[in-house]
Amino acid sequence: MADCTETLEELNRFLDNELPDTLLGSVTSHLGQCTDCQQAFEFHFELRRVIRQKVLTDELPASLREKIASCFGDDVLGDTSNE
Repeated sequence: MADCTETLEELNRFLDNELPDTLLGSVTSHLGQCTDCQQAFEFHFELRRVIRQKVLTDELPASLREKIASCFGDDVLGDTSNE
């Protein structure tokens, strides 16, 4: 079973659906039992959602888009090719 340290280290890969099966069950199980890690998951999930929504609805400078992508990955920006 994953502990808090391992779960928090793997949280971004978990949110990106990039965890290997060997870790997925362990992290999922830990999140189901640990309220501290569950709160961290919910915060990161909501933060990504808000950023994605803002990027799609607000005009952002290219430099800010680059900073967001470097922190959270391109997937959080969504499809902005039609801007």
